[in-house]
Amino acid sequence: MKKIFLILLFILSSFYLTQNTIFAGLFDDNSSIIYCRGDDCSLDEGTEVVKRGIDGIETNKDASTYIQDIVVYLLTFITIIAVLYIIYAGFKILTSAGDEEKASGGKKIIISVALGILLMWLSFVIVRFILGVITI
Repeated sequence: MKKIFLILLFILSSFYLTQNTIFAGLFDDNSSIIYCRGDDCSLDEGTEVVKRGIDGIETNKDASTYIQDIVVYLLTFITIIAVLYIIYAGFKILTSAGDEEKASGGKKIIISVALGILLMWLSFVIVRFILGVITI
């Protein structure tokens, strides 16, 4: 059993480690340093060259879009904290050593955190849906 586990671990880690090498050939990498060419290179011309060269960055966002981005990051962070709390509750259940009070406390924590995560993400989806309907 130990050999099978080690072989599976080796195979899975080799897939993970070669992932970047595989995808490097699939996508074109256009990364290059942008220079201001010519004698008229000033600070303004240099910033214009850089501004034209930046791809994928939105500079003209509304304040509401920034707030939505912040809310998404906060929801992700809170979800990570909730998962850690669920791990703590599972540890509490495992170390209860037959004590029903500790085990039921851990179960209550898991249920509460799971409901909290569900309500948190559903409320975000509901608000985005309502805002989408209002703006149409």
